[in-house]
Amino acid sequence: MSPSPSANSTLLAGSKNLSVAVEGSKLFIYSDLSQDFGVSSSGKSLIIASSSGNKPLGATNAFLGLNLYCKSAEKRMLTKDATSELHEMTAMGNYCEWRIEGQTLCIMIDFNNVGDKVATTGKSVLLASSGGNKAVGKTGIMCGLNCYVPLGKEFCIEKLSTVVERSTVAVGDAVNVGDGFVVEVESRTQVTVHCESEKPKAGVVIAMPPFTLNGEVTLAMMVKWVDKKRRTQGGSSEHTEEGFVAVSSKWKNILLRRGVVKKGEDGGGNIDLHLRFDPTQSFGRSTSGKSMTVATSAGWSDVGDGIFISFNAYRPAPQLAHAEIKDAVQKVLGQRSKEELSSLSFKTIKGEVEAVLGLKENDLGDLQKQVKEAVAEHMESLVSSDQFMLIKTAVDEVLGGRSREEVATLSLKTVVAEVSSALGTAHGELEDIKEHVKAAVIMYLRRNVK
Repeated sequence: MSPSPSANSTLLAGSKNLSVAVEGSKLFIYSDLSQDFGVSSSGKSLIIASSSGNKPLGATNAFLGLNLYCKSAEKRMLTKDATSELHEMTAMGNYCEWRIEGQTLCIMIDFNNVGDKVATTGKSVLLASSGGNKAVGKTGIMCGLNCYVPLGKEFCIEKLSTVVERSTVAVGDAVNVGDGFVVEVESRTQVTVHCESEKPKAGVVIAMPPFTLNGEVTLAMMVKWVDKKRRTQGGSSEHTEEGFVAVSSKWKNILLRRGVVKKGEDGGGNIDLHLRFDPTQSFGRSTSGKSMTVATSAGWSDVGDGIFISFNAYRPAPQLAHAEIKDAVQKVLGQRSKEELSSLSFKTIKGEVEAVLGLKENDLGDLQKQVKEAVAEHMESLVSSDQFMLIKTAVDEVLGGRSREEVATLSLKTVVAEVSSALGTAHGELEDIKEHVKAAVIMYLRRNVK
């Protein structure tokens, strides 16, 4: 069988450039290799497609993690010769096959024939895998795929069709996610996650099964109980709070209501929590830079009676366009004088640009190169006077005739003196041209020293 991209395929929720279709026991995954989503957060590759983490395959209990990337747009080749190795369905790795039709990659997994090997982590069983990152023919694109089911869970092939169900949770609807978690959409701006469970043993974590709300906002919640030494032992107690409250000042866009917690002498009891958030909110990019934070508990948080919760809601982050980066650089540099700019370090500029873009520290990755280019463009735009143009030319001549090692040892005083000598006394005293020389030197170094 040589499938073409199906009109019945649907986007894989929360992914980039991945769609899926199901025919019987077979799952088909499609990706347009001509697309890209900019550089990765590490700055080392260009993202072609990504599942953006391990995504659940409907109600099958299986998960899929898939990434397609290349070193740069220039390294990507989609000619007929580059894709010729995969014009027919070919073994990809373990229990999966692939082919390319036009510019579309198709990966196929037949769940009637999958693996049963326990992964090296010991936490899951690998159903299918690329066996590491594999070259996609001679396109310059690499692909990594893992499909697995958590250890102790059974793969439900009869529910494979749920992978392509376009489920939308409407206002007023509730979804039983499993393991005691229910997600209820009460309004466009109000969603409540209800967790009701028997209190686990101390330190054991109850994790909400992966869930993406309407294909956009991914929810991740964990609950645990810590056996704290208390003055009062034995007997029974209960704790309840009326209404929703923000338990911690670190919380963003989260309110919690506690239900009744009954405990007996045997330490048994239940956990009853209602956590509410607004899915339309956004609090900038996550630490990885790959997603936008919708709501967060900022790690584990004590909500009373030894119960701790961790909650995160996030949506995929849009790729930053060069125009956005230029605009951020302009906001950072635009209000500063030439004198201030000449003494401003790139580290300071980078930090302020990250703040303007809503990024955390060191989230720019390879975008730093674009920031440097935008800074250089801004500096070039300051070259408006004839005098500055003459000084810039003189600085280029003074530095251009020296090796990188010589330039590194030159003092600003020496450069100013040589530029002044080249221009002659008609251009005034040294102090009159010093700031222009400093700005021109910075521009030279950013252009020529990598």
